[in-house]
Amino acid sequence: MENTDRFSSFEVATPEMTKWEQEQSRSALEYLHGRRNFDEVLQRVRQYRNEAQPPREVEVRGHVTFSLEERKGTQGMSILRRDAKSAPSVLFRIGDDEASRRVQIDFMSVSPSGRFVAIGTSDAGAEETIVRVLDARTGKDHGDRAYDVRSGCFVWLPDESGYLYMRGRGRKGVPLKDQIRDLSVAVHTLGKPAEQDAEVVGSQARGERIHGEYEYPYPSISPNGQDIVIAVKHSLNPDLTVFTKKRNALLNEKVDWTRIYDQPDRVKATAVADGRVLVVRGIDDEHDVLEQVSTGNPSARRVLYTANHTLENLVSAGQDTYVVEREIATKHLVLVRSTSEVIPIALPTGRSVFSDNLRLDRTTNTLVVDLRAWTEPRSWWTLAPNKRAVEPIRSMISASHSDAFEVRSMEASARDGQRIPLTVVGLKGQASSPPKYVWISGYGCYGAVLGPSFTAARRIFIESGGTYIFAHIRGGGEKGRTWHQQARGATKIKTVEDFIDSVKFVRGAGFGTGGGIFVSGGSAGALPVGGLFVRNPELIDAAYIEGGVLNVSRMEAGSATGPLHKDEYGTNDTPEGARRLRDLDAYLNVQDGQSYPPILLRAGLNDPRVPRWQSSKFAARVQQATSAAHPVLFRMTGGGHIGGTTVDEEAQVEAEIVTFALSNIRHPDFQ
Repeated sequence: MENTDRFSSFEVATPEMTKWEQEQSRSALEYLHGRRNFDEVLQRVRQYRNEAQPPREVEVRGHVTFSLEERKGTQGMSILRRDAKSAPSVLFRIGDDEASRRVQIDFMSVSPSGRFVAIGTSDAGAEETIVRVLDARTGKDHGDRAYDVRSGCFVWLPDESGYLYMRGRGRKGVPLKDQIRDLSVAVHTLGKPAEQDAEVVGSQARGERIHGEYEYPYPSISPNGQDIVIAVKHSLNPDLTVFTKKRNALLNEKVDWTRIYDQPDRVKATAVADGRVLVVRGIDDEHDVLEQVSTGNPSARRVLYTANHTLENLVSAGQDTYVVEREIATKHLVLVRSTSEVIPIALPTGRSVFSDNLRLDRTTNTLVVDLRAWTEPRSWWTLAPNKRAVEPIRSMISASHSDAFEVRSMEASARDGQRIPLTVVGLKGQASSPPKYVWISGYGCYGAVLGPSFTAARRIFIESGGTYIFAHIRGGGEKGRTWHQQARGATKIKTVEDFIDSVKFVRGAGFGTGGGIFVSGGSAGALPVGGLFVRNPELIDAAYIEGGVLNVSRMEAGSATGPLHKDEYGTNDTPEGARRLRDLDAYLNVQDGQSYPPILLRAGLNDPRVPRWQSSKFAARVQQATSAAHPVLFRMTGGGHIGGTTVDEEAQVEAEIVTFALSNIRHPDFQ
């Protein structure tokens, strides 16, 4: 069959293609950095980043606090140790020369007693992490290494003799699709080379195979070290299969893994206590429960808590369990006793728990909590045993707090009658009249919920009189499992339709009158934003997409991670499936002669998840098709999908976004 895709050559990395991308990126930078007040915005972004950046990760062991943070005046990240008796000490840092080469710290993990700190580093956003182990007092490198660690999945053994980790099959230079095809769990013993690490789950493990290709095995271990639990995530599907095995039988192929939960049980999070496994799972489309099962008697299940809202994550703390409960996108913390007593934990007003960063100090049973807000940087808090409110870690609270903002909720009507929640963030007092300058974002994929988070670009946009709106469209998990299922696979187009209907609602309410509406999305969030851009360009005044899935019908065959997305996006395996993907595909729905608004597309040079040609190909197609003289910009950065950019580059990108937005929605200070 003849190839009718005029820009298919963009999918092959050639010198000509690289030259085109570099020239486009240079032109984009000239345009963006030449906008009125760009330098002033860049200065404000840097000011926020310098004065208001709390650590990215924090762990506590007794009176000692460990943090992963961006040190003022440097280009790289550092691991710091603080205690009450001495000044902070740097255990490890990425030097400015390494930062310029885009080396980054992916994670840190402090051993149970606080004796060691493990850190994972990678190059240029490649997501191929190397783990090293440091002495937690001196920062001395013990020389231990593990390679190709995946998803930040690292678990210390309670006796600190080593750790469990998820790894890819390959090494640097091996195609990503071959590395994630056959993920495994290995156990590393300190003092021994990584080549001797025993594979306990995977194609080379002895005994029963408990997961397949493109499936993620997440390990955990009980505090007493006796029980190993593997939670298998099937591709990017939300429901887990859970297995357990005694540690003393881990390398015994004659002892099979015990399956304690299967996919129909709808398990979405697990934790391990001594002698029992705790899970968050759905019992129907409307209700989640916290449940426990004995590792000695897996058939005996006991419900500890039935929630009125969606449950998201959990941490076991002795006989107690902390659970994250979500209402739309705001996440609260609940303590559930073994007696089933339920105690809500008081949080500061306007803050939401970031559930991926809950850490427990088992030496004191103190919980470390990362709290987020729409207009303020993250802050770090602790929750001591038997307390009902979090307490701030004083050195890790931003100085950028302001009472000038307010957050409210609205609802848009979808074309099929569903009510789409909208989070609206702006300056206090703006609700009395429709705002002129509006920024709308959405995501709607994988059942994920993007809760409150801070960016300097968003804060500056709102301080400039703008209003930010996040549309909680279907495909996400804001209203539970059904909200995801209604826009998945064969019905994925509803994600696009919901975003269009949300923007129509906002327009109809007078938002953007006298100014304009700017929309943005990243990664899979390009499906709704790109879908709106090509179907209803008249609704918006400008768009920004970063690392976006814009040619979704080519993801399966043309991307290393393509097979992971078949259940979410659909597949070309059948004629009907191929038709649905074409309908969903923003690139294939660009129309010649259409007047498209300004758009800025950003892609990472080393993105291993969404290849950069998804953005460059779309840019070239819109440039060729549009009848308008508006800018169609392609901006390339040096990192990957979720990292690898330098500190200066990150600041520039934030300034570029807010300047591009305000200049194209007719803000007078940017004309």
